[in-house]
Amino acid sequence: MRYLIAVLGRDGHRAVLSWGEIDPEFGNTAALLAVTMDCRDLTEQGPHLVMPGDHCGSRHISQVTDIRVCAADQLWV
Repeated sequence: MRYLIAVLGRDGHRAVLSWGEIDPEFGNTAALLAVTMDCRDLTEQGPHLVMPGDHCGSRHISQVTDIRVCAADQLWV
């Protein structure tokens, strides 16, 4: 439960997910890394992070360039 997932898009848009919210035994929230959209391949653009349960779409990241997983305890050092 102490891990965070940070996702960065080519345009600088960022989102952070907690491990607990996507873990099937806890929050069980879907987090999708889409490689196709409307039957189009996203290889040239880069994948998109999609959070289907989000109502406002603020964690939809287009053209993902970087995904980092880190322990949250690093925040408190």
